[in-house]
Amino acid sequence: MATLAADTPQPDDPAPTPSDDRLLSFLRLKLGGEALPAAAGAHFHDCDIYAADPATLTAGYLPALERKGEGYSWFFFTFVRPKSSTDSRKKRMVGGGAGTWHSERAPRAVLDGEGNCVGHTQYFSYKRKTGKSCSERTDWYMVEFTDGQEGDHDRIHGGEPVLVLCKIYKAHSDSGLNQRRRRV
Repeated sequence: MATLAADTPQPDDPAPTPSDDRLLSFLRLKLGGEALPAAAGAHFHDCDIYAADPATLTAGYLPALERKGEGYSWFFFTFVRPKSSTDSRKKRMVGGGAGTWHSERAPRAVLDGEGNCVGHTQYFSYKRKTGKSCSERTDWYMVEFTDGQEGDHDRIHGGEPVLVLCKIYKAHSDSGLNQRRRRV
């Protein structure tokens, strides 16, 4: 399991991205009102990720370096809200309608080293609105981490906001094709 560096990272020294089960442990700490480890604190932010498009949102926050050493991720504790006070579906619209986070696949269980379910992940892509009924996929992606073993992640039970941890990242612009060209 990858862990964050022991020292508190400096603003220009991003820490590596931790594993999924480690990220869920950070969410459980936050839900319990406990402090994150010092090394993680600089890279985990409290923010409404639905207030602005991902490029605008991430511009003001310190990222973490991806485990493979290519690219960056931003981590945000945020509340997922219901579509209305009587609706249990999640609201995914961003920036007053400028775009939306679109689900790419069903939630998946995250297992610890012993095979126990410690939470769930769900993958999203960001789609920017381009017209009245049109949108285009961007190169921004998000993984949402939720605590608990329940399988119904499309709904918010009781219509109340739920605290989640979101990992937001941009697709790598350096594709395998570009890497092969450099070797030739």
